[in-house]
Amino acid sequence: MGCVEAAGQVENTYQQYAGEEFEAYFIASQDFFFFPSTANRCSVLQNTLGLTMPVLIDPNEIITVEFGIPANTKHIVMGQGNEIVFRGPNPDDMHDAIQELLQE
Repeated sequence: MGCVEAAGQVENTYQQYAGEEFEAYFIASQDFFFFPSTANRCSVLQNTLGLTMPVLIDPNEIITVEFGIPANTKHIVMGQGNEIVFRGPNPDDMHDAIQELLQE
């Protein structure tokens, strides 16, 4: 699954949990052509993918370094205190992790 498909899944999740104590972000470290992200490129990416959620810039891949998350990880769910409760490619498992956090 590529970034375009993953973006659609994250957007659907963002819409599904809108209004609950939930936030979703699309984090861009590079654009489609592997150029470092800039605010302008993120805006283009957001419009191209049809995202309504915020698109964040991570050109230095701080997420990868600080949390030990490979850059190609599709989905990450973090709880209170930046605890990673899920990371991986499966959106169904991601939804389970979100449901558990919202029930706490």
